Amino acid sequence: MSIYTMSSNDGTVYALKSQDGTLLWQHALGQKLIGGLSASTKAVFVGTETGIIYALRSQDGTLLWQKTVHDTFFHLSPRIVYQTIYIGSSNGIYAYNAYDGSLIWQFSSPESHHTNNRVSTVTKGVVYTFLDGLYALQASDGALLWHDPRFRLTPAYLTIRSGKVYVPSYEHSRIYVLCANDGSPLNNFEGRHMIASDTILYISSMSKGLYAVDTKDDRIIWTNPTFTSKIAAVEGNTIYCVASVIQTPSTPGMVNPHSTKADLESLQSTRVYALDANNGSQKWSWSIPYAGGISSHPLALEGNIYFSAIGGMYALRGDDGVQLWNTLGKKLLSSDPTFG
Repeated sequence: MSIYTMSSNDGTVYALKSQDGTLLWQHALGQKLIGGLSASTKAVFVGTETGIIYALRSQDGTLLWQKTVHDTFFHLSPRIVYQTIYIGSSNGIYAYNAYDGSLIWQFSSPESHHTNNRVSTVTKGVVYTFLDGLYALQASDGALLWHDPRFRLTPAYLTIRSGKVYVPSYEHSRIYVLCANDGSPLNNFEGRHMIASDTILYISSMSKGLYAVDTKDDRIIWTNPTFTSKIAAVEGNTIYCVASVIQTPSTPGMVNPHSTKADLESLQSTRVYALDANNGSQKWSWSIPYAGGISSHPLALEGNIYFSAIGGMYALRGDDGVQLWNTLGKKLLSSDPTFG
């Protein structure tokens, strides 16, 4: 299994061996990359701020094809399903053939050129995307299925479970529940961050803490009121959360000017938590200095967790949080890790 990441500043894509972090290949594209990566067993897809999509061979990083789209891409994160790539640009949403980059369809809305357009997820033949609101499009031809104009200021991710769409709204600090068939409103929960596993949705809230919802009937099945950190990933029976903590010195006034680097780092840290998905209790925690804080959403894969930080790419063992490896320490990695 390979892990892929990238550095936006120098335009390089990296492929790492998941077991030990060995660098398998790197490809410098020579342009500033933007958004994230998407990968299949055959290719890795990435876009640039000037509107070029690159397809690299997963095995060795060889350039397969490139496609110039005369748009500026914002927060571009391609999604690949079977042989189609779905991607957001300043002019709307595009679907391309993954084998040769040929255009299949394009969708835009009246105000889509004013927004940061993103494809959130593609599932069961439907593309869920954020333009001037949330749109559900038919994956085969881009036909509009339904539209909800309320979701303009969102983190641009959602999840589909039990025939329902769960959409977080930062503006209202709530998770909204819609019918996947027609977008009609069904329910809502307090919270800003969420992650789903099978039929269980895990939500974090500043006032209610962390709680689990059974999506079959939207019933809350457990609550941990003391845990308010951001939910990052879930795999099997483990939930992973990330928290950046800036502690206030116990004595009043300014920090001692003679404080050492170690003293300052003790006041500032980024911590990864692993929680039991059955009840929300803590299994372990692991921290790095705040100056090297986590810069990506972690990837939970095959019992381990992978993430980018100022200090490079890290891998932790899911059972106990032991660091397995750390690599690319001098590279400024800018994307969520993905696998293929």
